[in-house]
Amino acid sequence: MTDHRTRLIEAARAAWRDAAPGLGLDPQRATTQILSARRETGGGRIVARITPEDAPDSLILKLRLGAKPDTLEQAVRAYTGAATSLAGQAGLAVPRLIMSLPSHHALILSHSPGLDARSLLADSTDPADHVPVLRAAGQWLGALHRGQPAPPAPFDPAPALRRLARKARAPRASAALILTPEALQTLAVPLHDRPLHSAVIHGDMT
Repeated sequence: MTDHRTRLIEAARAAWRDAAPGLGLDPQRATTQILSARRETGGGRIVARITPEDAPDSLILKLRLGAKPDTLEQAVRAYTGAATSLAGQAGLAVPRLIMSLPSHHALILSHSPGLDARSLLADSTDPADHVPVLRAAGQWLGALHRGQPAPPAPFDPAPALRRLARKARAPRASAALILTPEALQTLAVPLHDRPLHSAVIHGDMT
């Protein structure tokens, strides 16, 4: 186990020890399954499934190390908005926000079991079998975005340029690049601070 992964797991355990009493649970009487733990710029994030012995359902703990102070507030708004927007969607279980732990940059959510779209798409190579999965995913995103307008924000190309620069330094990456990072930097200059209509990007759809 890497030192970074160990640090994330210990942070998750500390968050659970603080959260459990507020939920009327004994933090020692629970099993923990790490669903994901990955390094990120400035820190990392971990997702754990916690199954208390004295509760009927599992819980999900999400924690980010090195997050900006307002990151947790944004996550709280996102989960609250998702629960509102997706209420009543047939066949869809929506995670419910149970507790926010600002001192740990962590959230406790209800556990919503299911299959992810990647697994469903991998079950068949027939495009006809993929259509209902993709249609459901589109309806999911459409329902989530309805009624959640966001004001335009000034565009900052710097984060995208930094990611491209990192990828360009990878072995054999230069052969796949149509433009050099320097050329992209030049193209990005007139785009800086242009009005940007923001949207939510979802990495997983369950």
